[in-house]
Parts: sequence; structure tokens; C-alpha cells
Amino acid sequence: MAISDDTTEMRTPPQRPFSPSPGGSRDWSKRTNADAKSFLLELARALRGFSFYDETSPERRPLLDRAFRALVGELERAGSIEFEFGDDEFKVRGLPQRIETSDVLGPLESVLRTHRIQRVRLDRDLTSTALHGFFDLLGQPIERFRDPWNFVRMLEARDSRGIRLNDTVQDVAPRTPKLETTSPRASASLATAHLAPALDLQLLSLESHPLDMPSTNDSGERLRARLIELDQTTKDEAYGQLAGDITIWAEDLFRNNARDDCYRALLVLADHAVGCGGRPESQARIAATCFSQVASGDCLRDLIARATGTTETGVRAAQLLLQLGSSAAPAVFNQICDEAQLAQSTALRSLVLALGEHSLPTLVQAINSEDEIRAENGIRLAGELQNPAVLPALMNALRNAAPPQRRASILRALGFLPGDAPKRALAEAEAAASDRL
Repeated sequence: MAISDDTTEMRTPPQRPFSPSPGGSRDWSKRTNADAKSFLLELARALRGFSFYDETSPERRPLLDRAFRALVGELERAGSIEFEFGDDEFKVRGLPQRIETSDVLGPLESVLRTHRIQRVRLDRDLTSTALHGFFDLLGQPIERFRDPWNFVRMLEARDSRGIRLNDTVQDVAPRTPKLETTSPRASASLATAHLAPALDLQLLSLESHPLDMPSTNDSGERLRARLIELDQTTKDEAYGQLAGDITIWAEDLFRNNARDDCYRALLVLADHAVGCGGRPESQARIAATCFSQVASGDCLRDLIARATGTTETGVRAAQLLLQLGSSAAPAVFNQICDEAQLAQSTALRSLVLALGEHSLPTLVQAINSEDEIRAENGIRLAGELQNPAVLPALMNALRNAAPPQRRASILRALGFLPGDAPKRALAEAEAAASDRL
């Protein structure tokens, strides 16, 4: 698959100027295999250090500076760097010979392959911020990005000057404007434009007026401006693009501990997903998809903490969990099983019961679990839920020679279920127990 030669795209000025090399960006004759192996080694060395040190560690800075200086020197001397890999070797554009993947270069190839990045191009407008973001994102779990497009968009949201990945994928995908360059205040769509003059912001809350409550930081204000823009967007194509960008930005803000700003995005997307404000069905489906993507992993656990806490955010956060439905039930149930005392899990148990039928798959799976804690909680909650749909799972667990304590819990749960079938099953179980005696 050919790498695009398009270099006409407008870019933000780099952090430092680059002097033009005599040969220009296409003078490949100056680059040798030794040069190529040298900058690949610098990339591998920096990536290994970024993987070892924590993201807040000052030890990352000299690693970044060294790699950046090495790449800048090579870019100034011989122009753009483009390479791809395959069959345990790197192929650098302009060089007839391939570079075998050694023990040192192996981890670099492995990480790129894991993130499904097949090509990398570095240009003269490369910035240290972009290189830092590239190394940092390569160390993130693959589950965070779902596909290479999301990796590209996340890098775009930070700074992608001078870095191009998987050119064909990136050229097809719409460009994501950097959140850092977005005006923190929307000129025509600020909260005050649609608030009654007598309304006092101090009397509002993030839950009741997510578009009106100011953020405590500039990035949060920029995101709020984009959410206001999303709320006023009427065309499906523009709505889908902006909602996708907001999803990436919200995830990045959450990762940087701006959790209230991510929560604000969840509130707006959740409202749009149910058609608030006359939102058309096409846009509601887009919002629902983005809402589910953001409300996952650590963000979902934060939402559960908000729903079960003692703050005023509890009710609205619980409503968001109910809107998530079956995708929220496993995480809530896992937290119940992690609680040491039953009293501490009361709010969590209430959430499972409120989720109703959405909780059934999780409870049925737990009922027959070999883990005693999961099985006990699943059986107890199945009885409290009082849904006859759990009867087959309870009866199956009862027939499979469950331990005495588990059998007692199953019989107790059967007693809570409505209808004649559970009562007959309970009578049969008691008769069988009497016969054994």
C-alpha cells in the first residue's frame, strides 16, 4: 500500500524553526542504512524508557530530548523519514536494503504492530510535543483506542505536527482539530445566551445545567464550548464529526484527571441520546454510541462512584447508569463482589435491582460461578430482583449438587420469586431433602 506524497496540508508552525537542507525533503541519496538504523534505535530507546517510567516521571524528559534532537538532525540533513515494517524487518523509504529487526528494535516493531500502525512518516515540522504524545500513546492499552483511527485522532487532539501514521487510513479519516487551539469561549453559544437574565449561576449545578456551569480549567472550557456547538448543530454529518471529536477529547481529559469535564460530556451526550431538545433519531443514535464509548473502563467506575456516593451528583449519575443498561451491570456487580461488608454495598445492590432485566445476564452467569462470593451475591440478588426468568438458572444450580450454604441461598431465592413454578420447584426441593433424611 503506497504512502501518500501529499505534503500540501496546512500545519501549525513548529515549536522550533528548521533550516532547509541543501538536498530538500526528497534528497534520499544522503541517507544510508546506518543512518536509518541510528534513528530507529533512538525511537526504540525512547519508547523503552517511556514504557518503564511513569507518565509523571521527570526521567522521561531527557529521553524525549535525545530522541527529538536525533530526529531533528536527520530531518534537517536528509528530509522526511518514512518507514514501515513486515516479516521481522523495517523498510525505510529511499533505501534498497531492509533493516532486520534485532533484539533492540524488536520491541519497537512489537508495539507498532500491537496498535496496528503499519507506516510512520516524520516531517520537518515535527515538534517535541507531538513526539512526546506519540511515545505516550504507544504505551497505552490497545483497548483504549479500539482501532488505528482512534489512535490517530487522539494524537491529533494533542499535537500531531510532523507525524503521519498509516497514511491511507489517516487521509480517509476526517482530521480532528486540536482541543488546545479551540477558543475557550464560544462567541454566540455561551450559556448566558440561553439563560434567563435573572438566573444566578451559583444556584445551578453541573447535573442540571451542564452547558452553563463554567469549568475550572481552560481545556474544560474549550470542551464546554464544543458541547454547546454540538447542542446547536442540526446537520447529521457535522454532528457525527463533532460528537466523535468530543468523545476523544473527553477520554483524554478524564485521563488527565479532569473528571468533571468528562462527566459534563457524558451528561450532554446522554441527553442527546434520548432525543432531548427535539434531537432527531439519526443524531440520537450517534450520541448513544459516543456516550457508551466514553462511559466505559475507568470512566464507568467513576460514574458508579458518583452514583453511590453521598454527594448531590448521585441521582443524575445513577440515571446515566440506568441509561447504559446491560453494559453497566457487570461493572456494578463486580464492585458488589469486591465490597467486604454487605452494608457498604447497599447502594450498589439498589443499582442492580434498578437495572432490572439488564442485570439478568450478569446474575445468571454468577449463579453458576465457581467463585463462592460471586455465586452468593448472584443468587441473593436474583431473589431480590423477583424476576421469574432466573428460575432455570437457580434450578440448574440446585441440581448440580451445590454446597449446603449455596443450596440454602437458592431455596431462599426461590421463595421470593412470584408465580406457581417457583413454588412447585421449592416444594420438590424440600421433598427431595426430606427423602434423603
